[in-house]
Amino acid sequence: VVYGASIGQGACASRVGMAWTNIVKRETGYPLVNLAFSGNGMLEEEVFKYLNEIDAKLYILDCLPNLTEDKVPLIFDRTLRGVEMLRAEHPDVPILLVEHHYANASSSQRAIDRYADSNSEQRRAYDTLVARGVPRLYYLSHDELAFTQESMVEGIHPNDIGMRQYADEYIRKIYEILEPQVSNLKSS
Repeated sequence: VVYGASIGQGACASRVGMAWTNIVKRETGYPLVNLAFSGNGMLEEEVFKYLNEIDAKLYILDCLPNLTEDKVPLIFDRTLRGVEMLRAEHPDVPILLVEHHYANASSSQRAIDRYADSNSEQRRAYDTLVARGVPRLYYLSHDELAFTQESMVEGIHPNDIGMRQYADEYIRKIYEILEPQVSNLKSS
């Protein structure tokens, strides 16, 4: 289950099949519930209540592109609360937190700082949850996504190249989480 923003919804892919979520579904064979909301992935408690109604194999939280500037202070508490809600109902289901994946080369310093602030707040929430002993919590960082100007439409939304890169990193991480033996085979 993906809870995200416009990027998870497929914004700026040339066609529906090129959205990273559809590539992941196609290539892994896992069914995928896409709850990505353009401009509205805000880690809201009401959505976590709904997520808890879905019997998932993995929960992916990729909302940071919608949580910048004046919304950055919401990230820490909403991430903690959301993960705690999922964990209360689904104690063994892995949860993957994903950082904002802006392209450094094409962004202004102000934009880089704005997105880095969002990532820092989520990392702080992740570290807090890990310190509290929350099990099966995983992280996909901005650096792992490694987007370039050629991957993006305007520095935030991926084009088809970026969607492919995004899908590749998600597939790698999904196999690492759900099928470690497959991940080991693919890396050798």
